[in-house]
Amino acid sequence: MTEDGSPPGTAPFATDREALDLLDQFREGSLPKAAFTHRAHLMVGLWFLDHHSEAEARALVPAAIKRFNDRVGTVPKPRGGYHETITQFYLSMIARFRHRWRGEASFATRANALHDELEDRALPLRHYSEALLWSEEARARWVAPDLAPIDERSP
Repeated sequence: MTEDGSPPGTAPFATDREALDLLDQFREGSLPKAAFTHRAHLMVGLWFLDHHSEAEARALVPAAIKRFNDRVGTVPKPRGGYHETITQFYLSMIARFRHRWRGEASFATRANALHDELEDRALPLRHYSEALLWSEEARARWVAPDLAPIDERSP
């Protein structure tokens, strides 16, 4: 539970330690599957981009998510499990957020602001048609957007 009593990964991070504890649980494989929320995914991407080059993060984040999914028994399916294009899309959005960020430097503050900016789970559909985004090809490898480019104006 977080400081406010909500399940991990659901509420804004109260402190850097709270966010980093969730990250540690994710990396160790002790984080409950239900706690690996959209907020938690974004925070993980932010941490990897903070600590690695963008090219390294683009390889490390997918590997970490796949390892986590294996540990918690997530089975790939048409709308569930690991999705390469969505992962890479959000890494692009996180990299742009980091580039534009001018606020407080604390990790929790940035992770919360990142979630506030990218909380719309339908954001990829501004750039991808449903047919392309949910295709087996997009799930397996990076596929460029077919509706709108990912650029500095994104999201």
